[in-house]
Amino acid sequence: MNAVYGFNDGMDRRSLWAHLVSLAESFPDFPWILVGDFNVIYHLSKSSKFDGTQGVTADIKDFQDCMEQLAVFDHISSGPIFTWSNNQEENFIAKKLDRVLINEAWLYQFNSSREEFLPPRVSDHCSALIQIFHQDESPPKPFKFFNFWVKHPKFLGVVVNSWNESVASNPMVVLHKKLKRLKSNLKEFNRKHFAELSDKVKIKRTELESVQIANLSGQGCSDSLQKEEKLAKELHDLLAAEENFYKQKSKKLIGTKDEKVKGASSGILSELLSSFSKEACDEMCIPVTPEEIKQNLFSINGDKSPGPDGYTACFFKKAWPMVGDDVVKATSHFFIRLR
Repeated sequence: MNAVYGFNDGMDRRSLWAHLVSLAESFPDFPWILVGDFNVIYHLSKSSKFDGTQGVTADIKDFQDCMEQLAVFDHISSGPIFTWSNNQEENFIAKKLDRVLINEAWLYQFNSSREEFLPPRVSDHCSALIQIFHQDESPPKPFKFFNFWVKHPKFLGVVVNSWNESVASNPMVVLHKKLKRLKSNLKEFNRKHFAELSDKVKIKRTELESVQIANLSGQGCSDSLQKEEKLAKELHDLLAAEENFYKQKSKKLIGTKDEKVKGASSGILSELLSSFSKEACDEMCIPVTPEEIKQNLFSINGDKSPGPDGYTACFFKKAWPMVGDDVVKATSHFFIRLR
């Protein structure tokens, strides 16, 4: 969690945007929530003075670009539309300057959290009340990649069509944005081919049984055997997909804490690091190669639970011809930044 205060001057705020982008690049997969007074609106409509004639200012554009690079979005919120006002009767102005921003990892880790902007009372700003755990409403379901998708003949086409759209940024942000963009396409792909999977299994089984009974009763037509074979293959694929779905759904996505594992003090860590020889330290600083990155990723069992972004190792293995180059560049960029 980071508390944010944006300077009144747009040029001064640029140092804040740059610092936040640096944090996001250093910890791309960590749950993140940003709370505070950003002192700039994200959209012209977030001002009571908006009448449709104003144009986007450089300050707003800077903030929009920053949020895009951070890959953050507004938390589910309740309360007033505007969070600040000048409290002047003759020239009243209200704006949404205060925000609670989260990334996908936060939504995945704390998907029942809620946020409410409270009345300002004695202040000119609304305060934000954040509840980490809230069970009154069903939160949006986080994305989860199902491994049986890769067996569908149209799967790779969905990946290619989404992945080939260019993204301009550093390699880690590029990979994040492409994976995020692909999610909506994969959700639509799932709705089209695998929605109500159990119902589709029942329908397909009924169709097959009907053709089989007709064939065994001598009432089948000339192509009935080919139709039976086709339906049997389709049922087999649906049953395999259904089995894989329930197998993945039954996995625990978040592991349990091992009480025997304790934290280590900075002194212990420093002593541990100082015990390495110079040769060992030099070896650890050798740049990772594309072959090492691919080899380590492919060594992960494809049926392991997905990471915070919802993707499994199975996805990366199957889609490697399309996504591998971006994965290698992002991983290499991460290690270069740590040196």
